Amino acid sequence: MEVLEIFRAMLLPAAISWMLFLLFGRLYEYRCRAFTALPVFLLWTCLTAAINTIGNPFLNLVYTALSINLVNVILYKADRKKRLLYNNLILFILFFCDTAAVSLWMIIQNNSFSYIIHDGISKLSASLFELVFLFLAYQILLHTLCHVNISGTRIKQVFFLGMILLFEILSLGIYAVKSSSGDDGIAMAGILLCFFLLNMAFLGFLKEISELCQYKYELSLAKKQNELQLAHYQEINRNYQDSKRIIHDIKKHLAAILELQNEDRKRAETYCGLIREQVDGLFYGFQCRNELLSIIMGQKISLAENCRIQVETEIEDLSLEFMSDIDITGIFANLWDNAIEACRKSEHENSRWIRMQMKKQQGFLLICMENSFHGAIKKSGRQFLSTKEGHEGIGIDIIQNTVEKYDGVFAASYMEETFQVRITIPMK
Repeated sequence: MEVLEIFRAMLLPAAISWMLFLLFGRLYEYRCRAFTALPVFLLWTCLTAAINTIGNPFLNLVYTALSINLVNVILYKADRKKRLLYNNLILFILFFCDTAAVSLWMIIQNNSFSYIIHDGISKLSASLFELVFLFLAYQILLHTLCHVNISGTRIKQVFFLGMILLFEILSLGIYAVKSSSGDDGIAMAGILLCFFLLNMAFLGFLKEISELCQYKYELSLAKKQNELQLAHYQEINRNYQDSKRIIHDIKKHLAAILELQNEDRKRAETYCGLIREQVDGLFYGFQCRNELLSIIMGQKISLAENCRIQVETEIEDLSLEFMSDIDITGIFANLWDNAIEACRKSEHENSRWIRMQMKKQQGFLLICMENSFHGAIKKSGRQFLSTKEGHEGIGIDIIQNTVEKYDGVFAASYMEETFQVRITIPMK
């Protein structure tokens, strides 16, 4: 009997650890090389087996929940929304498989939950059923989670689903402990099936919400892009009208310059300078190989200078052909909008400044945006919030989500009265 107990205690944790090792490798990005994660899972298997020998279901549940999240944080990089949702869902599936296997054996033997988990043969038989359920669950999770994009969902929506999963686990645990016959096993199996279908429906709703939020995000960027292009064409039209006026009067200007040159050479040079400024103003603007980036940069630099903000740029001429127009707008328009808004809050006009650098280095696009600000920062955890009253403050989120879409790294920091954003994106 002891041999069977040791075999069962090692078999199940090994199967669970191996399933999670494969599943986490598909869902998350490794912090280190994949093979270095294997020893951690082996150690986790041994520790889980030791906890299982105690025979306390609630201790097993608490330990499993904590250890899954701890191993996940140590070995993998992931967005907090993704980690919260997936880890809770995986915990529920593990509990589901365990409870479903015991319920099935309760029905077969017509015994209580407590008897099944304390009788060696019954526990081993239930564990074999659980292995089958775990294999099926792994296939379902792999197919479902790898095709669900939750990047557009809010953290509170993911948290709400996590709380539902936790409530279901606790409810099932309490009911299982109080069950005493095969009929209770049938009822528990029915509850498990209902909870499973309910969670799959919730996951589908979450996917639809995410797609709706993503559509809303792209629509807002498209609107901003259209506004930028409209302003650009209006500026071109104004320059065209001004050029017509200057060309119309060019003969008069030339005659006036010739007359002044004979009488007062200094005044003639001053007059020429004024004409030159008018002509240069017609063609002023930022120019690079990417037409949309030229429009965005030209409009935002002009807006900043109209707000009496000193602007310095060091921009390498890059086509950015690996990025879509929507994403170029999402990054650069929001970077400039946030910087300009921060500078405008400064009471001293002579202390308003923005510096932007962009270059290609070793196959990466590097962007550094620095600006002055009035020193007040609103944060929620690690997230920066807008200081505008009644404003959602999604600019930083849009930049970060767009950068992560291209497997890039976004970092924002501040010191005294300087705010800095650094972006690194692989140029695929």
